[in-house]
Amino acid sequence: MGKKKAFLFCSQSDFSSSCALELKNDRVMLYLLKDHVNIDYFEIARALAQFVFKNPDETIFYAISDKLSSSLEVLKGRGIPVDRLLKHVELQQRKSC
Repeated sequence: MGKKKAFLFCSQSDFSSSCALELKNDRVMLYLLKDHVNIDYFEIARALAQFVFKNPDETIFYAISDKLSSSLEVLKGRGIPVDRLLKHVELQQRKSC
């Protein structure tokens, strides 16, 4: 079976987008343009929500955007398990070495 690969850009104007989602086999990669001064978290949130949900409500865009733009300290204060998530990332990085 052939490998599937596709790019989904975060905005309608494709190449002016600050991010792109790459779908390749069973992996999803989110690419952000390094040279963008201001990251558009709402644009990224919309792309993620549209990838995950069939017809996402606009409120989900704001909820995701808020979390993307918040500091780790703020997220921790809201009860989000930041330490557990960071530990998971660290374990994944060790496995790939």
